[in-house]
Amino acid sequence: MARTATAKKATTDTNSTDSTTTADSTNNTTKPSWSVLGNFYERFYTNAYFGLKDVWGKTCRAYLKDEFDWDEFNQAFAEVFGEADERRWSAQDLHDTGVNFFYLGFKELVKRNLDNLKKRKQYTNSQSSKNQTSSYDEQF
Repeated sequence: MARTATAKKATTDTNSTDSTTTADSTNNTTKPSWSVLGNFYERFYTNAYFGLKDVWGKTCRAYLKDEFDWDEFNQAFAEVFGEADERRWSAQDLHDTGVNFFYLGFKELVKRNLDNLKKRKQYTNSQSSKNQTSSYDEQF
């Protein structure tokens, strides 16, 4: 359907679209391919931030065992990296930190956070279904 819409537009204004089409095609060919990655980094910055926070937190929890406190860790992490919305560190800095400490690049941090979000969603769904069945059982 998109092809027909562009074909109709091209037939109505042949003179104006030809000049813009050639200008757009030259701009697209002169853009370096790595410029797309900048958009990727900015779009997924928050996911990488929380992925790094998760990896670092689980590593500290494994090392400290019973002495580990998530609230204390979250406060210390926020002091160093700032809040996710604050963006105190750049996306490249998050990538470098992930690689240097955990051998995880930016994409791996994003993937880790998305996997954790999926697990949390499944967990909350299972908890809500357990609560519904338990209240149903209590009625009878």
